[in-house]
Amino acid sequence: MPKKIPDNWVRNPDGSYDIHGHLSYGELHNLDWVIRDGRFTVRFRNVFGSFNCEMCGLTTLKGGPKYVAGVFECNVNYLKNLLWAPKYVESLSCNYNQLNTLRGAPKKLIGNFLCIGNNLRTLKYAPTEVQGQFSCSENPLTNLIHCPKYIGIDFTCCNTHIRDFTWVPEILPQKVNISSDAIPNIAKRCTRIQAHMLPLLKSNDPRIRVPLGSKLYINWSGFKRSIWEFRNWIPKGNNIYHTNMTKEQASELRKVHILNI
Repeated sequence: MPKKIPDNWVRNPDGSYDIHGHLSYGELHNLDWVIRDGRFTVRFRNVFGSFNCEMCGLTTLKGGPKYVAGVFECNVNYLKNLLWAPKYVESLSCNYNQLNTLRGAPKKLIGNFLCIGNNLRTLKYAPTEVQGQFSCSENPLTNLIHCPKYIGIDFTCCNTHIRDFTWVPEILPQKVNISSDAIPNIAKRCTRIQAHMLPLLKSNDPRIRVPLGSKLYINWSGFKRSIWEFRNWIPKGNNIYHTNMTKEQASELRKVHILNI
């Protein structure tokens, strides 16, 4: 431990530190004693700013702050989970680690949650609410089960192996950019589509396009989610035809359209 710590660090009675301001990438790398052998050598509690510990060789977040008023960035490390990540944080970015689970992630964020380029095969333990951007691109995901229930601004999920987009957020985000390497080139003239693929019609994927004025047949066979929860992803119009629906699904669909939601 050096004789002098930064002026904006305040030692707490339990030996942990509060930081009154930001801890930038450059500052942390100049304080080379703070991280040794993939671990924090000191304990942080509250950061009244942003905290950047990317590219530090971290294998664990133990000792990291519990509260971060701004952005917490731990990109490009060797993390396999998010245990000991901040419980309260505005935005969290954990891109390009070795994450195989999101266990330890905060439940709600008023900003963004980015977990791009990891080894995630499931979104279990993902936040339930992200008011900004949520991106899980470049992961070997095959479905969106446990996807956040609410994403406010931008939902990005590209370069994955997803074959089933059923479990998208109930409320349509302002911007949607989703695709999958597992999707065949089905849709330059898309006239038939499985219900669980409907979210792709809201995306920017050039392979999924319905020709103007064409009839679109939606096959609901095997669809397991509530129509009401999925309502914002269902296209409406005189040229939309629904096939292979159960009586319950047809009843739900009529309610959705009658209410014009």
